[in-house]
Amino acid sequence: MKRNKAKEIIARRVLKRIKRATEDRISKLPDEIIAVILSLLPMKTITRMRVLSKRWRHVWTLYPYLHFNHDDLGTRGNRETFVRIVDHFLHFYNGEELKRFQLSFYIGEKYSPNAKEWVHFAIQRRVQELDLDFMERAYYVGVPFELPDCVFYCGSSITKLSLSQCEFNSFTYKGFVSLKCLSLTNCKLRDEQIHRVVADCLCLESLTLNNCNHIINLKISMPDLRLKTLTLSNCWHLRKFYLFAPNLLSLHYRGNFIAFSFENISCLANITLNIGRLNFMGARSNYRKFVVSLAHISTVTICSSLIQVLSSELFFSRITPPRWFPCLKELHLLNDIMAEHMLLVLTFFSTCPLEQLVIDMSRPCGFAFVCGGDNDYWREQLKAVVCVFSHLKKVIIKGFERLDDKTWLMGFLLEKAVVLESFLIVAPRSACIHLAREEIEEIEQLPRSSLDAKIIFE
Repeated sequence: MKRNKAKEIIARRVLKRIKRATEDRISKLPDEIIAVILSLLPMKTITRMRVLSKRWRHVWTLYPYLHFNHDDLGTRGNRETFVRIVDHFLHFYNGEELKRFQLSFYIGEKYSPNAKEWVHFAIQRRVQELDLDFMERAYYVGVPFELPDCVFYCGSSITKLSLSQCEFNSFTYKGFVSLKCLSLTNCKLRDEQIHRVVADCLCLESLTLNNCNHIINLKISMPDLRLKTLTLSNCWHLRKFYLFAPNLLSLHYRGNFIAFSFENISCLANITLNIGRLNFMGARSNYRKFVVSLAHISTVTICSSLIQVLSSELFFSRITPPRWFPCLKELHLLNDIMAEHMLLVLTFFSTCPLEQLVIDMSRPCGFAFVCGGDNDYWREQLKAVVCVFSHLKKVIIKGFERLDDKTWLMGFLLEKAVVLESFLIVAPRSACIHLAREEIEEIEQLPRSSLDAKIIFE
């Protein structure tokens, strides 16, 4: 009798544990917590969750983060099905406000009216982050989407706006009273429109222009401008760039060398210059003037070829390198020249208070500024150069695949960096197995001026 009673108690305990394990605790969470969980899931999964319980049938219709991606919804290659799914979802949506509305879909001309309705839907619900991408991925082109007027006149709630393959027909942007971050890719807008955007969006802190090839003369100038981060990438028709930004902290530029004119950029601390084409036969004074305007910057990412033009002139004229970067602490060199010529570039920074140097060798070697003489000639000439890195503590070489002609480069740095603490060599995984033990030993045996310098392979 006692045994049966004991078994009954055990069985009840087991059943209670099973019931707890199978209990739908997630559905008992507050709507706010469920919304956070849903924000981490793709739309395809969210639409399927309505079958979990009666409560989930309605919770997903209040979801404030709407992401409609042509690929994620499993409708790739079938635009009509994608349009039908989005229309169906928005028809049953019951939320009053949207945190984020993201749409990635090549509309062409046929579905442009549908897209305008979707954008209008988001604006009506006071969307905070609006991301519209209408670019054809196969060719990175497409028919520009003409933004509806409601975006410009009723978008007061938008704080972050990202547009791809869109066309601007408006010349007033006073509706963007809350806009802090603006990113434009492959967008059709001209010089005066960008100027109006900056003038009207008084809260703008971040601006990105990528592949906007209708911009020729860019002028960003406002005394009360709050802009902190500016990125210009692949705007190949750009010829002139005037910048007056007293609060700018970071500038990233990728493109051809153009006529730069900077004023009042005293807060600028970080700059990236990835120059694709230099006019070596042009006036080098333009390059020098540009570099002098960056004298106060502490962190610089720059392609080697730009510095090569300046340093070669100093080398052949036997001029002592001026302190063009007197505040430079961290330097990232994008290597697009020959290894021997890189040594010449490094001497350019020997007078800087440089503490960390990163050399990216993974970039393909492009053009090299022809200074005359073969590699042996350059090595002999550079031996006579008085060059000491008095503050350099850390060196990182990225994209190291094989030793070949890089021994001299590493030996140069180990010799000239008198307070060096670490010399980190980062090789791609594919290159690690090809780096012979003999090569590693040869690197480790290189003489060094600093007794604390450690060579590390990663």
